[in-house]
Amino acid sequence: LELLEERGEDNLSDEEVDRMYELRLLRSQKNMNNELRQQEQEELQKADEEIAHLKTLLKPKPKKLPKGYVE
Repeated sequence: LELLEERGEDNLSDEEVDRMYELRLLRSQKNMNNELRQQEQEELQKADEEIAHLKTLLKPKPKKLPKGYVE
């Protein structure tokens, strides 16, 4: 793609221009997919943190007996 862009659209054949646009489209799609993947990873990380927090709230804490009592 870089080689085609360096030559300039005026110096390219129709097939090369078409290929350049296809490559640009693929690059744009790849960037968008990477952004979406990153957002999904962030959401999953937040969900994991929230789940871990909720699990700590659900764990029963051992009850302490008053001094002098033995289990």
